[in-house]
Amino acid sequence: MNIPESAQQQWQTAGLSWANAVPEPESADYCAHTLTLDERPAAFRVAKTTATKLGQFVTLWLRSAEGCLFAPITWTTA
Repeated sequence: MNIPESAQQQWQTAGLSWANAVPEPESADYCAHTLTLDERPAAFRVAKTTATKLGQFVTLWLRSAEGCLFAPITWTTA
């Protein structure tokens, strides 16, 4: 899945250039990509709409050095 046109249009409107988008297969359900946004590393995800709550949400996680464990980002780790 490619990065949605709506995201690309928002970046263009904001004057941001993007390149080197690489899909992340393990998070394909979220259209996950790593990319560069104005020559800075970035991660892209599409928020999911839940069936039980109004709106959308995004959660950020840290991956351990081993690459297999995840932990939520907190204010102290951000």
